[in-house]
Amino acid sequence: YQRRVRGPLLVPMGSTPADFPPLANSEPKAGFGNLEILNECAARPLMADQLGSLGTPASGTITPNALDNGGFEKGIEEAEVKSENQDRDGTVKSSIFNLISTVIGGGVLSLPYTCHRAGLIMSPIILAVVASMSAYSAMLLLSCARRVTKKKRGDSVNRSAESYEDVVLAAFGERAKFALTVMVLVLTYLAMIAYFILLADLLVPIMILIFKSSVGWVCSSSNKEKRAMVIMLCAALVVPPSLLKDISALRYTSLLSMLSISLLGIGVLIQSSTSDFGDKAPDWINAGTVQLIDDVKYMPSEISGVLESVSIMACAFMCHFNVLPLHRGLADPTRKRLKGMIYVTILSVWTFYAMISVFGYLEFRKTICDNLLKNYDHTKFSFILVGQLGLSGTLLLSMPLLT
Repeated sequence: YQRRVRGPLLVPMGSTPADFPPLANSEPKAGFGNLEILNECAARPLMADQLGSLGTPASGTITPNALDNGGFEKGIEEAEVKSENQDRDGTVKSSIFNLISTVIGGGVLSLPYTCHRAGLIMSPIILAVVASMSAYSAMLLLSCARRVTKKKRGDSVNRSAESYEDVVLAAFGERAKFALTVMVLVLTYLAMIAYFILLADLLVPIMILIFKSSVGWVCSSSNKEKRAMVIMLCAALVVPPSLLKDISALRYTSLLSMLSISLLGIGVLIQSSTSDFGDKAPDWINAGTVQLIDDVKYMPSEISGVLESVSIMACAFMCHFNVLPLHRGLADPTRKRLKGMIYVTILSVWTFYAMISVFGYLEFRKTICDNLLKNYDHTKFSFILVGQLGLSGTLLLSMPLLT
């Protein structure tokens, strides 16, 4: 009687608590003492047709799950799900905000150039194909994670895979997991370097324009010193949110990141409309020396333009390394909610990308640069500088998602 059995404790009819001494070397816990359990069991005597598997009362045989009929296993499953969901407080909206902040980066500045290379019609189509592939692969990753279970040390329940590495470990083993970890580390490390360089490119012109008449250091220092100052300041701002344990805690910064990047879209749209979408040159350009007005290129003239556009768009929807951490923190992660999270994210990002690509290309057409901001004047204030500042905020707020 001192061994632990699975299922309800069954005792022969007519037994009393005095027939069952407490377990050796055990102290009864509040509300769960041995005598209390036996009293409860004795208060519910077994029916005659339930004693077949118990043996005779004299034998004292205990058969686990004699009365269970599958209910105990169902209860265990429900308890595991409930225990696993205790730490899940993320919502679909917050997960969408985090994913959009992960996806959108400095690469958006190169998308108008793809319209020049692949054409105004073909470029959004290629972008839609890449978006569909990214959404499908993200759903595949989530489906694999839901089929892989792991048990944390000291945990009593099995949990679904919590990271990209867990899925790869289950599918290909330890070596593949190590290789994937190295690849993700290199990817995020190089992305952080690119973000810091781009932040310096975006913020130094704004800093010069704002502080050139009030701060003497801005005028006297070299461009290298200005860039170093901007990078160190950005690094100091990124560290605190990067130390947060749960990615869902960044939902507020992700919302702010979305609002910031929307400034860039509004700026591009306003600047494009002021030039009648490319039908006239901006005031700061000598239209006699720079030919801006040109026929719109709808389809690619050569295959190399399509291939170059594909290479630029290939990583435009990269968010897979954050999909599983968000799944881990999402409350009630049903398939329907996960699909909504992925599809709304990809569709929203595609819409924003298409708007930037089309309106940015229409304004400059064949003179479009591979970096859209190089086409604008930075010597005086304009709404595009506000959009440039918004993109800087988006990059700054997206960095913790890479860590």
